[in-house]
Amino acid sequence: MSREEPQTMLLLLRDLLLERRTGKLAVEVGGAERLFFFVSGDLYLDREHPLSRTAGAPSPEEAPLDEWVDKVLDYFDALGTVNHHFTEGTGEISTDLVGPIMTAALIMRGAVRGLDEFQLLRSLGGEDRIYIAHVNARLGQDVNFDPEEAFLLSRLEEATAVKDLLRLPDLDSFEVAKKLCRMAAIDLIRPYEQRQEEAGSSLLSPKLLERFHVRIEEDLARNPIGIEIEAHRRKLADLMVRLGGLNYYELLGTSVGSGADEIHAAYTRLARLVHPSHAKALGLEGMEAGVVLLFERATEAYLTLSDQDRRGQYQQELGAFSDGSLFGRTEESRQEEVEEIAGSNFRMAQQLVARQDFYYAIELLNQAIRLEARSEYFGLLAHCQAQNPQWYDKAISSYGRAIQLSPKDADLRAALGSIYEKTSHKGRAREQYQAALGILPGHPEASSGLDRVEAATKREGADRPWWRKMLGGSG
Repeated sequence: MSREEPQTMLLLLRDLLLERRTGKLAVEVGGAERLFFFVSGDLYLDREHPLSRTAGAPSPEEAPLDEWVDKVLDYFDALGTVNHHFTEGTGEISTDLVGPIMTAALIMRGAVRGLDEFQLLRSLGGEDRIYIAHVNARLGQDVNFDPEEAFLLSRLEEATAVKDLLRLPDLDSFEVAKKLCRMAAIDLIRPYEQRQEEAGSSLLSPKLLERFHVRIEEDLARNPIGIEIEAHRRKLADLMVRLGGLNYYELLGTSVGSGADEIHAAYTRLARLVHPSHAKALGLEGMEAGVVLLFERATEAYLTLSDQDRRGQYQQELGAFSDGSLFGRTEESRQEEVEEIAGSNFRMAQQLVARQDFYYAIELLNQAIRLEARSEYFGLLAHCQAQNPQWYDKAISSYGRAIQLSPKDADLRAALGSIYEKTSHKGRAREQYQAALGILPGHPEASSGLDRVEAATKREGADRPWWRKMLGGSG
């Protein structure tokens, strides 16, 4: 990002999240620098930061989630537009940080906070604007969809006008407009004409290429590549000879099962190797065009494989699902292979969970979900995420996706109710416990959870001041 025109913190967060950037953001505040850290787009804070005292999801004794998010947004609003500088890479990222902060939740709530229905519709481009889902799989896992948002997203699998969504029965038009703006804020839905324009335009514009060029050049200035000149020349020559026969997976040195972080790391390694700034030092004057071509092809590969929609389309065109070289296979055999890879990751994750090795289990489950969306994959992922209170929002989202796929699973609903209870969302917890008991009367976890919620609600009612009770307040 380098030093650019001043922006609001919310816009900075959105850009860094959608681009899955990793590095340090320095923001000028009152003549001093305030630091924010990002790992694959997720926000982290050092322990001395003013927000770090409430950086994670609130515990039951703390403020409700929405109140906490508003406090962070108030802090960002007070900063206004800020001068900033982004340093790419993990070099200055400590392991002793607070987070990840609920970045997607901040952006979604910030996009609609304080807006009335007219302002929301104007933000969407009016009632006649047509939208379509553009689901980033990784962001989709990070978002805690409520049932109405999930329903709207499913409706938008086909291009639909805003006005048709506003008039859906049993849905409030103001809430629909708000939910559409929330999803648009993190690129889960897009105007249909924008998708059409992108489909017909070049993936790598000169401006975007220059941005990647500068980013990698700055990275090389901080951390030189450290390869002997002759070995470097041989590597470039080998790539040039084989470039026409390499698909994007082979060029980056990844496979169809590689996750977003692996794709990003592979691109960074390759882009540092083939950056055009090496041409002079390698004695390649007059042959810079070949190095530029390598850099462009590497960047095209990254942009394609790091976007879920483009990646899926590319794989269909490629006709390969395992190692990028198996052409001519039937669609059925390719799908079977994908499902087997996903299932293998799930089974390994189960073994890791049994040993309480949740970190690597999460990585395997994320890869399984990218290949095949199954209820049991999302359910186990949510169980792993629920082991860390900082990840309760992710667990809620994963349980929600699992329930969408298996709405009659009482265990999933009871588990989701438990997380809602821990995050002080008693109303949502009650709904999930009741739903679980409706599916399976006498469900032990749901029964005990519902008893706890009802008892807590009664205690809160008894503790309210008399004047609150008279006014019907929530003291």
